[in-house]
Amino acid sequence: MWSRYKALVTDDDRFIRKLCQFVLEKQGLTVQLVETGQATFQALSNASYDLLLLDIDLPDTDGLRILEKVTTQYPQISPIMMTGYASLEATIRAQELGAEGFILKPFNDAKLIQMVQRVLDRRQLREDYIQLQTSMQTEKLAALGRLSASLAHEINNPLQALRSGLRLLGRPQLDDTKRKHYVATLSQEVERLITITGQTLDFARPGRAGLQPTDLNALLHNTLTLLNKQLQQKNIDTGVTLTADLPPIKVVPDHIKQVFINLILNAIDAMSDNGLLSLTTTYLPDKRHVMITVQDTGSGMTTDVISKVFEPFFSTKPTGTGLGLSISYSIIEAHRGYIEVESTPGVGTLFSVYLPDGSETEGDNGLT
Repeated sequence: MWSRYKALVTDDDRFIRKLCQFVLEKQGLTVQLVETGQATFQALSNASYDLLLLDIDLPDTDGLRILEKVTTQYPQISPIMMTGYASLEATIRAQELGAEGFILKPFNDAKLIQMVQRVLDRRQLREDYIQLQTSMQTEKLAALGRLSASLAHEINNPLQALRSGLRLLGRPQLDDTKRKHYVATLSQEVERLITITGQTLDFARPGRAGLQPTDLNALLHNTLTLLNKQLQQKNIDTGVTLTADLPPIKVVPDHIKQVFINLILNAIDAMSDNGLLSLTTTYLPDKRHVMITVQDTGSGMTTDVISKVFEPFFSTKPTGTGLGLSISYSIIEAHRGYIEVESTPGVGTLFSVYLPDGSETEGDNGLT
């Protein structure tokens, strides 16, 4: 049951030592027995232990003093204190010093197993948490590496164009017409660099500073008005269905507006002329969320593309930076929401944005 764990039992009572050994070995633990505080530290210096069952009253020293040294020098050990008297003061002091369990003598098999199980369960939770944190950190570093490589590639292209253009501008035989053409091209590449670096900063800093109650229906209408020219250029019809009783949602308006812009522009790019853009807002009281959907009748995406659609710099468009959807995902995540995507090649794509309605108490109003 507990075969991967090793326990050290310190008690001057031979019966208690043997009882602990019998019960714990029966459950699969490896058990070492000692009688004194001095022997405890000698054992700890010679081997690694997961559990320490420590008597609070030892013949050569105070068990609490041993506990204090153990938790300082061997923080990986989970200590359980054993005592023949239930002093509230001693119990509190033991907890302050890092004891994870307290068992009153005399005890039977069941009491000991119950206490050890509780301590090992907590230990397992800590180990799982550390493993999760390590995995997350590893993934973050891997993602950072991919992001850096992609960013270097994206920046390198316009830089190469700038270098070539500057060389051409240095030719004395260059006429004014060509010179103006090269200057215009170089200006476009500079603007492209500014866009890439600006979007990268947005991606890196999508926090929630400036939260305020916001009418999402009005914000969506405002975004549509802003993008009306792009919609007209491709003769795209819009169908808008907004829930009238949508509650104000606490968001950073400019950030959520950027999400709407990114999703709608993505839909416009995916459609040929005479497409249909459908927008909806819905209140989901059971889920305590508001849902905003952006649906197009465009080319759709394969399963492989969907799996990469929120990755930085991933784009199926030759002129896209591949940051719009990544930024959108980060912004919604910073607002403690999430985005779902459904798509069928040749039919179209549906993005669903979910934002919490604020009915649950939040821990802070600052950056996540």
